[in-house]
Order: sequence, then structure tokens, then C-alpha cells
Amino acid sequence: LGLAGGMASPFVDLYAGARRAISHWNEVESSNFQAIELSEGELSALRLEDWASPWERFVMNASSEYLKWRFLRDPLRQFSIIAVTNPKCEVCGYLVLRHMPGRIWVADCGVDHGRLSETSAILCLCRDSKLNDNTVWITSLRSSPLAAELEYYGLFRVRPSRGGYPDYPLVGYWRPDHPLASAFAQPTSWRLFPGSNDV
Repeated sequence: LGLAGGMASPFVDLYAGARRAISHWNEVESSNFQAIELSEGELSALRLEDWASPWERFVMNASSEYLKWRFLRDPLRQFSIIAVTNPKCEVCGYLVLRHMPGRIWVADCGVDHGRLSETSAILCLCRDSKLNDNTVWITSLRSSPLAAELEYYGLFRVRPSRGGYPDYPLVGYWRPDHPLASAFAQPTSWRLFPGSNDV
């Protein structure tokens, strides 16, 4: 943001530090987990289809082949995939990251819901000391539980006018007689990330 951004930066840092201090940042389970970069070969060895799914929520069950096709072989943008491992060095989740100068976008996130939540995986990434010079950006449905959980732990919403992700409508169609029709319209039923666009 040029000169104005440079002058405001110390105040933004102070605000962010104060917000983190009064948030519930230290309560999260992610402190026992580590974020490590995955190679394509290591990704191939993961059996993501065996991970536990959440109860009463819609998530995309990605395979390692899908992640390689969708992100690592993207001809236009460069992504990396980070594994979230527990103290036994078992992979419990992944984060797909898109790197920009001073900013990291979380494009996708998948976890074994029996061992980790999406919120904890994202906070594990945020705690990584290698990212000290970057801000971490997560796009989600405004009224989703994920957005509320991340705010609870100290992250804050950024409006599109301030450089945040643009507002996009989410349009869905389903048959009214479908057994899950009542759940489709509920934001609490969905965990969506930008990597799902155009898929």
C-alpha cells in the first residue's frame, strides 16, 4: 500500500499482537502438530480416502491424484502442499498454499477429522516460525463455523476494499425431495475453500 501502508504497518502489528493476546490462540490443540512441506512422491503415499469424515457436514474427499492434478500440475499458478503431522510423525491433514509476496493463501485444506480439525491445521500453519514475514489468508463462507472459529482464535476478517478476497455468491441447486435437501442450504454444513473453484 505504498507510503501510507508503511506508516500504518507498526500500528497494524500492534493491533494484531493485542488481538492475539486477548484471543484464545493458546487453547488450540495445534501446538502439538507440525507443518512440513510434502513432495509429490510423499503425497502419492498418503491414503486420504481412509481419513475420517465429519458428521453432518459436506467436504470434498480429495485423493492424492486429484491434489497433484489440481494444484501441483497447475500450468498458471504455483502451489505447494503442506502436511500437518502429529507427534508420532503421522500425517493428519494437508494444506494447499499459494504464495504471493508477503502473503500466503490457503487454497485448500483436508484433515482426518478423527484426529484434527481444519481450524487446528490452519493455526498450525500460522504458528510456523518460517512464515514470520508473511500474512496468512483464508477464504471461507462468511457465516460458516470455520470463519467464526478462526476469529475466536485471533484472526480477523479483511474486507474486499482492504485487499481481502472478493465477495462471490455461492449458488447451489438441489431437488427438494433429496434426503439432504434441508442441509444443503445451511452454511454450517459446508467447508469450502478457493481451490474448489471451477472443479
